[in-house]
Amino acid sequence: MKRRNNLSNNLKAFQKARHITQTEFAQALDLPKSTLQAVMLDGNTTLETLIHMANALDVTLDELVFDSCLPEKEGMIRWLLTGASWYAEQTAEGQEQLRYHIRGILELLKRDGVLEAVTDAEHKRDGNT
Repeated sequence: MKRRNNLSNNLKAFQKARHITQTEFAQALDLPKSTLQAVMLDGNTTLETLIHMANALDVTLDELVFDSCLPEKEGMIRWLLTGASWYAEQTAEGQEQLRYHIRGILELLKRDGVLEAVTDAEHKRDGNT
């Protein structure tokens, strides 16, 4: 299976998700703007620059180059962490009520086969059929 270079798309999506200019994104990555522009144009760079960008974005090289959903996953992680912080601030009773409702939702999703369908679709998308 040939994997596709998604570096350019991932960098553009990271910049868009952060609502910052290319200049600000280059500063956040600690790279010259011209280097970032070139990488975003064609998705090619040196291994040293690639490692530098992956470290700055706190992702693996494989994720940065080949993952087609990386920015969405990062957004989901941020969303989950915000939810976890909110959950921690709840009383013990509130936490228990939330767990009860989540278990109920998961049971409904299992009953209707939604969880299995999502898992199957992810495996097919990733080539793990």
